[in-house]
This record gives sequence, structure tokens and C-alpha cells, in this order.
Amino acid sequence: MILTFFLFVAAQTPPQNPEWEVDSFTSEILGDQVIYRAEGLRYSSEDRSLSADIGVFTFDKTRYEQITQHGISQGLEEKFLGGLASPADDLFLQLIELTGHVVFIQDQLQLQCQSFTRWPQKSESLALQAKLTFPSGGRLNGWPWSLACEELKEFADGSLVASRCEMTTCSEQDAHYSLSLNELKGKRSAPGDYLWDPSSAWLKVLGVPLLPLPAPVFGGDDSGFGLDLLHLLSGRQWGTGARIGFSSSEPMGPGELHWWLRPAWSSERGFPVIWDIKYEQPGFSSGLELFYLDDQGEDIHPFRNQVGRDNTIRSRIRWDNRWELNHGWWLDADLSLTSDPLVDPEFFRQEWIENENAESELYLHRHNGNLFVEVAASARLDSVGYTPLEGFDSEGLAPTPLELLPSLHLQQFPTELFAAKESSWNWSWDLQLARMQLRPHDLVPAPGSTPFQVADVITRDRAQWKTRLSFPWSLGPLRLQAGFQTEGGFWKDPKISSAPTQGRSFGEADLSMGMILLQEYEGGWSHQVHPHLRLFDRRQFRESHDIFLNFDELDQLQAGRAVELGLRQLWFEPGNSSPWLDVNLLAPRFIDPDNTWGPLELRATWSPLERSALLGKMSASARVRHAFDEGDSDELFASLSMAPLDSWRLTAGLREVGDEFQAIVLRATASITDSWQFQLGRTFVGHGNAAKSTLYGLTYQGHDFFFTLQAIENEATGDKKIQFDLMPLFLAKNWQPGL
Repeated sequence: MILTFFLFVAAQTPPQNPEWEVDSFTSEILGDQVIYRAEGLRYSSEDRSLSADIGVFTFDKTRYEQITQHGISQGLEEKFLGGLASPADDLFLQLIELTGHVVFIQDQLQLQCQSFTRWPQKSESLALQAKLTFPSGGRLNGWPWSLACEELKEFADGSLVASRCEMTTCSEQDAHYSLSLNELKGKRSAPGDYLWDPSSAWLKVLGVPLLPLPAPVFGGDDSGFGLDLLHLLSGRQWGTGARIGFSSSEPMGPGELHWWLRPAWSSERGFPVIWDIKYEQPGFSSGLELFYLDDQGEDIHPFRNQVGRDNTIRSRIRWDNRWELNHGWWLDADLSLTSDPLVDPEFFRQEWIENENAESELYLHRHNGNLFVEVAASARLDSVGYTPLEGFDSEGLAPTPLELLPSLHLQQFPTELFAAKESSWNWSWDLQLARMQLRPHDLVPAPGSTPFQVADVITRDRAQWKTRLSFPWSLGPLRLQAGFQTEGGFWKDPKISSAPTQGRSFGEADLSMGMILLQEYEGGWSHQVHPHLRLFDRRQFRESHDIFLNFDELDQLQAGRAVELGLRQLWFEPGNSSPWLDVNLLAPRFIDPDNTWGPLELRATWSPLERSALLGKMSASARVRHAFDEGDSDELFASLSMAPLDSWRLTAGLREVGDEFQAIVLRATASITDSWQFQLGRTFVGHGNAAKSTLYGLTYQGHDFFFTLQAIENEATGDKKIQFDLMPLFLAKNWQPGL
């Protein structure tokens, strides 16, 4: 540690060309001691320096005379100071006292204190009003950080105890934020590294104690302070409350263990806790997520009108594991358990919207060249499982997710059989063997609602295949591809031994034609046109005689003929490979059996690089689907973004789905200063059940931390809340000079 080295590590490893300077130097003999007093003490070498207003050095008189072989005199300053920088017997040096603006620097590691006392024979030190400043690099995403304390002690074993201290990455004289600790103990864990054990921790903002915190042990390769999140809770769901977060990491065996703890308090709910653990080593990774809440409140999610729960304990487990085996094989083993169907949409809303396959499964796969192999087995281990949005219907039917018990999938990607000058023959195939099961959820109905209908568990053993031959070739600008494929399957219900084996099979021929037309203009602009035509004829050779339930896409296949027309146009600015405007029009025509036009689809993206003097940087995109037979727009999604000023960004979006809903979403972001940013968002509903929402936000980003204050109203949940987030920047981004 720096205190051990502080003054006399030079006595063990002499620095090159050390320089000692003093403004005045005196010496005297008091009893059996020799005392030197230096004022304006300064020391420097290639990698370290020391300065203090006053330095007092006390020696054992007998040992001093034996080593120096000189008596005391006022003319020994040079020999004395040189002796401090050369190998010597520490037994003759009894006490070092430095006072007044003591500063020591070694390799950008700095110690400042008002007084420093060291007892060399005990290998103990004491610094008062001390501040240790650690350089950039290493942990904390490279951020420099500091430890200020009223008292810092070092003991013979190298351990440290800092009393009444504060830790921060803020470099301002008055830190914007800090972690205040009553005591911090440091135990040496490796050369130059410590394991820290803090106690009585408080988060301070602008010098004001704001929040008491648990004080976890941290150190080694840890993120630093352990604290990495502060979030104030509000609104109908939580009432009022707060969530804090801690993280840590440490070596474990051949890998590293990371954990994140997110305890919270809610006036409406109680004490929800989230704990994430992740372990990584070469060839293996494991992640465990635990959620627990003894719920003291009522559910507010709209789905509470359809499903209920029979106790107050809410919990969720997600445990994902992956092994990297030999020869390109991977094995995943995942566990998913949930206490009730409202845990996901109520407490993990965004994850619930995006995650469609949170299930317990074993998954073995390999992708080697053109061959893909997978073996999968999945099953619901609780009465809830993952319940997607469509699982909550109004007819009292419980959702029935698909389970694999198990399945084998072999897929050969297109492989060239032989090639000619302008053509090639490609072959691919796909084979799946599976036992599939549809098992309804055992959902608890909400109080006063109709019980869910009881449905039977349906099981099916099935084999399915697909083979394809394709022949692409080029004729100048014309691109042609012909193909022929067969697909089908056989299945049997294992619960009915007398049921015959069912099956269906299809044959399909298709032909695609397209070309690329290019027009270049003066000034570097260019225009590409990609017309496209695809025809296919799918015929059914074998069909089941019994009514069967759709398990997946194979069961939904239908025979028929169709033609798809496509026209894509791209415009390019000079010297740019990304299109200035991209317009793609697709029009399918189902000839047999309906002889109707399918939904016309238009996709367009506009992303100019040239700045407009009026509107600044702009971009726009749109996707439109129109069904001719219905005479109405099926879907419309459009967005526009512009920056009239460098510090302003305006966006608008239009979403419309038939008669279901229509909504306009407006967003504005304005940078008031380099640090302050204002946000405004508003959703306007034209018709349907789309949720209106309003957001007002204010964000401050300093050189070392940022906070966000938002007011949010969401009519989907009826929730109105104030959201406050505070996070040190060292948790979000790497340090760079100038921050």
C-alpha cells in the first residue's frame, strides 16, 4: 500500500537520481534520541515525489552513531537526506512526523493529508484528514476515484482502517455525490489490491445524506463502490418507495462470478427483491435471476379482471445455462418457474412483451458448415408458465402453449451439387421428429369472473420433412431462379392406440425473375430499379381424413397458386453507399383458390445526408398494408424525425391497424445546455383501445453522474407516477480524458 511505501521504500529500492530539498534544516540530541527537523521538505525521483511543510525524524542515538560513524552536526543535511534514499537499518529510525500540506505521488496515485505519523519499527502509520486519489484505468470503467477520511491507519500486516470517510468518482472539490461510510476496512487480497469491508453507508448528493444503504464487501475486480442504482418508485403500482442496486464480481475457480442485488421498498407492495447471478468461464456460462415479493397490495394490471392468485407470495425464477462442447456442439439447459401469470406483465413488463419463449428446456445444437442439428425438449414445470398477451382472451379459454417431449431437427442448408458457367444446382432438406403436446394453463380465475374452460391435453407424435432443388442462373442483367420442393408430415395420437396414422404432403414449383437497372446522373447521383416477379404452384398429394388441431405452421399449409409482383427503387447521393430513398412495393395475387389480390404492401425509408437549412437533419419511414377486397387500410406505420436546431430533435409517428386502433405519437427532445435536456412525449388516440400516454422528462448529465426526473401517465394501466433515477456515469460509460 502507498503508506508502506510512503517515505522509505526508497531505502529498499533506491530510485535513480533522487533529489532532496529543504528550506531549513536543524538537528539536536535529546536524551538517547537524535532529532532532525526539516522545513519546506521536498523529495522527487523519476516515479515519485513528496512534499511537506515540516518533517521531524527521530533516531535511536546509539544505532545512529554506529551506522553513520559520525556525531550530530548542522552540516550533515546532504548525508542525512542521502541516507534516507539508500539501503539502511530501519531499527535506528524510531519515528517520522510530517505536518502541513503533506502530498505524496507515485505513478499518479496520490496521498494528501494534514499530518502523517509512522512508526517504522512497528510498521504502522497514521494519517489525519487524508485523501487518497486513485488514477484512471482498471476498475470503475477506467474512472479515477478518491477516498477521503478523517483518519487512516495502516497496520503491520498491510491492512487499513479508514474512519469517517467518503468515496466518489467526482473530481470536484465539493463532490456532487459520494458514498459516506462510518468505517472502511481494507484487507490485502493480492499485491497492490485490497478487499474492502465498509459499514454504515449513506448516499450523499451535493453533500446532503440522502439514503441509507447496505454496505456489501467489495474489491478485487469489483465495480468499485458496489452501489450502481438508485430509483425512486411512485404511482399506482408502487405507491411511494425506492429501489437501490448493488453489484460485485470476483474470481471463482477458472471463471468469474458476477451478482446484482436490487432490494426495494414500496408503500403499496412491501419489499420486492431481485437478485441476479452470472457465472462465466471458458466453455460455460450460467445466469440465475430470482424475484421474490410477499405482496401486501392489490394487482393493478388490466389482466387482473381475468386471472387471480391464491396467495400473497409472488416469485419468479429464470436459470439459463450453456455449455460449449467439443466439435461445435452447444448445450443449453434453462429453468423457468413463475408463481402466477401477472408476475411477468406487472413487474417485468418490457421483458414480458419481448420474450416469447421463457420456458424450461434442454437444447442441444450444432451448426457445422451447411448442416444444422438440434435436439430440444421443453415442458412447463408449474401451473403458469409463460403467458403471452394472446393467452388472456375474453372467452374463458386458458392458453395452451406447445411443449416438445422431445424433438430432433436436422437441416441441410443449400449446397451446390454442380455449377455451370452462369448457373448452379443447389440442394437442401429439412427433417423433424417430435412428440408435441398442447397442455392448457391451470389458471386461477379472478374473483367474480367466469372460470376458465377445462380443455384436454393433446399429444401428437409427428415426423415432417422438406426437400428443395433450386436452379439460379444469370442472363446479363436478368436474374432467374427455378425451384421445386416437397414437404409434408405424418402424425399419430399416442393416447389413442386404435387411431390411424394421419398425414399430408405437398409439392411446390416456383419461378423467380428479376433484374437490376442502373441509371447514373451528373453530379454523382444514381438510381437503381429492381423489378421482381415470383410465381408458385403448391399442390396437395395427401390429406388427413380427420379433423386435426393446428400445432404449428405445417398444419396451416394450403394448396394454391399465386404470383407476387415486386418493384424496388433506390436513389443514392454522391459518394454514399446507403440509399437516400428506398421504396419497395409488393403485390401478391392468389390465383387459386380465391383468385383475389392479397394485401398490397409499401415500404419506404428516406434518410438524406444533406442538411436542410429549414428543418435540419431529417429521416422518415413508412410501411403500409392495404387489402383490396376489404377496401380499407389494414396497417399503417409511419414515422418522421427532424432536427431544426442542433440541440433539438422532433419525432412523430402514426400507427393504425384497421378498425382496431389509431394513434399518433409525438416526441420532442431539447438540449437546454450541455448538461440539461428536456423531453416531452404525447400519444393521441383516434379510435380503438390504444393507450394514451404522456411523458415529461428532465435529464441532467454532469461530468460524473446523471439523473432523470420524469412524470408519466399511462391510461393502459391507469398509472400516474413520478420517476426519479440517479446513476454515476462510471456505471454507464468508460472514462475519457476531459470528462
